[in-house]
Amino acid sequence: MGGDLMPFCAWIGDLFSQATKVMVKDKQVLHLRRLVLEQGESRAIAARNSGMCETTARKYMRLGKLPSETVKPRTWRTRKDPFEDVWEEAKDLLETNPNLEVTAHFGQRRYPGKFQSGQLRTLQRHVKCWKAMEGPPKEVYFAQEYKPGDRAQSDFTCMGKLGVTIQGVLFKHKLFHFVLTYSNWQRVMYAVRRASRRYRRNCRMLYRRVEGCRGSIRRIR
Repeated sequence: MGGDLMPFCAWIGDLFSQATKVMVKDKQVLHLRRLVLEQGESRAIAARNSGMCETTARKYMRLGKLPSETVKPRTWRTRKDPFEDVWEEAKDLLETNPNLEVTAHFGQRRYPGKFQSGQLRTLQRHVKCWKAMEGPPKEVYFAQEYKPGDRAQSDFTCMGKLGVTIQGVLFKHKLFHFVLTYSNWQRVMYAVRRASRRYRRNCRMLYRRVEGCRGSIRRIR
């Protein structure tokens, strides 16, 4: 009885797979290969256990590829580009002002009500592609990496232009700013006398304070 039902079940399985057109996944094909190559199952039984019809199983066994490896990228449009008539105008605006919010310009000011929100997202992708291929060059910068205890920075700032007075007398002074570049720990002190002498004094005091916290500084700028 069981042997008579096998062809019928296989036919039902093939019919169901063809009717629903279910996309075969990589794990199904991997399971199919394991059943056929490692466990020695027949192709028909392995196909049913893998959730696909025998024709599909035969196809992937012949190709030797997974479904994801057979998909070709789509290079055509499924619908007409809604910005085909205005894209040249948009490019002229971008060449003049690359930072212009083109979506707001076309969607709210230039052509209010003509484009839907989903279409404006399409315009955003157009602008992103244009900036990558034809837009102005991006600014090049090099990231700076700081290490603990490696570097400190310091500087003096003249404060005379602020016109600070004490009891009516102009207070001519400078501010000494010291910062650890890794932790961003900083200290500001004022200096009245010669900057070089005050600088050495402040540095020695700050060195002692850092060493008191079991730290060290290799370079100072």
